[in-house]
Amino acid sequence: MRVGWDLDGVWFNFGDSVKRYLEATDQAEVWKSGSTDTPFWNFYEDWGWTGKQFVEFCNAGADAGYIFSGPTRDDAASAMNRVKAEGHQNIIITDRAFGATPAVPQTITRLWLAEHGFEYCGLHCSADKTIVPTDVFVEDKLENYDRLVEAGVEVYLVDRPWNQQHRDGRNRIASVQNYADIVVAKSLLSMV
Repeated sequence: MRVGWDLDGVWFNFGDSVKRYLEATDQAEVWKSGSTDTPFWNFYEDWGWTGKQFVEFCNAGADAGYIFSGPTRDDAASAMNRVKAEGHQNIIITDRAFGATPAVPQTITRLWLAEHGFEYCGLHCSADKTIVPTDVFVEDKLENYDRLVEAGVEVYLVDRPWNQQHRDGRNRIASVQNYADIVVAKSLLSMV
C-alpha cells in the first residue's frame, strides 16, 4: 500500500519552530497563542502581521535552520517505521515552501527525517497533497482532507485545535500511532 503522510501539524509542531525563531531573533514578545478560544490556521494575524510579513519571517527562519526543525510529535518515527516494516511505501507530501530556494526546505526536511530515524521512500514538498498517488493519507488541514477525499484517497484527520470546529463525520484519529495501527490492521485484513 502507498501510505501518505503530512508533516506540519501531524508529526511536527510548526508553531513551535516559529516560536523558537522568534526567540532566537529577540522577538519572543511577539508570540502569543491567539486571542480567540478556537485556534485558527493563520495564527500570525493575531500578532498584527500580514501574510507577506509572516512569509518573509519564515523564509529567513528556514534559511537560518529554525523553521522545519525541532522535536517530533507522538513518537512519529516509530509509527512510520512500523508501517514500513509491514511492507508498505511511506510517502511524505508536505507543504514546505519557506526559504531562499526550494532546496532549503528539502534539505532541512531530509536532515530532520534522518535525525529522527524516519524510514520513507518519497518526499514531496507541495501544497497539493494529491500530486503523488496514495491509498491512505494522514492530514490535519480540513481543506487538504477534503481534496484528498475528492481524489478517492482514504484519509484520516489527526485531531488538532484548528480543525475541531467541523465535527462532521471525517475519519478522525488522535495521533500518528493510531494511523499506523489502522494501516497495520488493513495489512492483516488483506492477508485473510
